[in-house]
Amino acid sequence: MFSRKLKQPKNPAPLPHDGADSESERWNALILRGSAVAAQAVTMVITWPLWLARSFDPALAAQQQPMLPALPLPQFDVGPWLLASLVVVMWAPRWGVLLHGLLLVWAILLDQMRMQPECVSLLVLMAGTLRSPSLKLLARSHLIALWFFAGFHKLVSPGYYESVIPFLMGHTVGPVPLGNQIVGVAAAALEVVLAVLAVVPRTRGLCAILAVPFHLAIVWRLAVEMHWNESVCPWNAALAVASVTLIWPWRTTLRADWRVASKLVRAAVAVVLFSPLLFYVGLLDPFLAYCVYTQNTPDAWIYVPNGELSCITSIIPNSDLNVPIPPEHRLLEAYFEQVGKPGAVLIIDDPRWCAKYWGYDHREIVKPSAAAPGK
Repeated sequence: MFSRKLKQPKNPAPLPHDGADSESERWNALILRGSAVAAQAVTMVITWPLWLARSFDPALAAQQQPMLPALPLPQFDVGPWLLASLVVVMWAPRWGVLLHGLLLVWAILLDQMRMQPECVSLLVLMAGTLRSPSLKLLARSHLIALWFFAGFHKLVSPGYYESVIPFLMGHTVGPVPLGNQIVGVAAAALEVVLAVLAVVPRTRGLCAILAVPFHLAIVWRLAVEMHWNESVCPWNAALAVASVTLIWPWRTTLRADWRVASKLVRAAVAVVLFSPLLFYVGLLDPFLAYCVYTQNTPDAWIYVPNGELSCITSIIPNSDLNVPIPPEHRLLEAYFEQVGKPGAVLIIDDPRWCAKYWGYDHREIVKPSAAAPGK
């Protein structure tokens, strides 16, 4: 008997995009859009003074935070405009996402303290709800990179084991029980696992099943049990929704979607997936590289002549902004320039190997004392 080899068509039909035509896809997009918009709105309400033009009084530095502009642009209250643009996102998504994105970029240029990972991430999720396979691919790539690097940074950071796990587990004094250490390591490992499960089509349902309780547990721990850093809780709730509405319904492979995308979109996906590695060579800000609760970022303290030493790279309980200072050298120095008293010293320790190689792993910057009268 002879067997005949079936001919493959020269131009096979392209893989179907799970983009925007089915009723379930429209509902998924609407649910995700509503959750992302609500999360962004609640985040901005929690951090409302962050989005207003602030006048800084050095005498009240413990309660107030200065603005750290990237460009010398006229200051105004961007908060009301950002909230109004979120309404537009719900009624006219395409124009609303564009408007909100432009306003958010403008707000960050006015004050780099606003470069918080949750606000940028929620904007990406909103863009992923539009009727565009390219934007969906970018949003899914963002989730994969977020999960992977948020866990990866923790697992390779000694500071995560030494400081973050004890703090989050409520054991800041004395040794951390072995069970709590295991929970801390398992949480970081689970983030990496979520990224892997999201890449493989057959395991995306499992990814969503695990991601929902994981992110809701973060909300419960921070908001209900610790009453600390509540500004990231709406973001985590939206990430739980995104795992169900954006990852679970995804039928095509990442490679197939990447191959049918334009060259520009391919480049953007590559940047989203791999740019966090640039953090390790000092070319990307920590928050943009998904360094959250990792303790692998620059630490900064201000020492004043009377002997006080205060850490400025953690959330300050008395701060009216309720967000941390982005732990990047240029921003820490700009912050010190405004809040530091004459004679004070800014101390920055950077644990990255590149910082040691290039000689900025430990820096001390002294603010000059006020000149004597007549000089």
